[in-house]
Amino acid sequence: MKLACLSDAQYPDILTANQGTDSAPTTLGLSILRHDPAQPGAFLAATTLDTGDYLSSSVAVGGSLAGTYLAVANQGAPGWPGSISVFRPDAAHPGDFLAPDRYEGFYGPSAVAIGNVGGATALLSADGGTFLRWEASGQPGVFGATIQLRQ
Repeated sequence: MKLACLSDAQYPDILTANQGTDSAPTTLGLSILRHDPAQPGAFLAATTLDTGDYLSSSVAVGGSLAGTYLAVANQGAPGWPGSISVFRPDAAHPGDFLAPDRYEGFYGPSAVAIGNVGGATALLSADGGTFLRWEASGQPGVFGATIQLRQ
């Protein structure tokens, strides 16, 4: 399980990437624990979003002027190359996210980062090597072709 905070407010929400288990399949994916405004420092029940893949292992928070994106590294099931799931904000419902866009992995992504690199939003993943995707021009939260970075 990997943790991240959704905001830098005094009482931020918490995100967890959950590998899930056979005995608790509803915990598979990305869980969001929102702070309870009525009880500062306490959290509401977790909401789990489906990443569309297995063995979620890392989560990152980033974005651009269009809003906050959540990226999740999914190692995938045996024999499957895994993926990166990117959740974009739902403009019609502030604070909610759309179903994820999934970007196929190579060897099973184990970590992900999303942020501003040289003035553009980039999605980085550790997936048997380091891979980069740039945000598509004019398409906030949508990422282009994979570029493998030399190490």
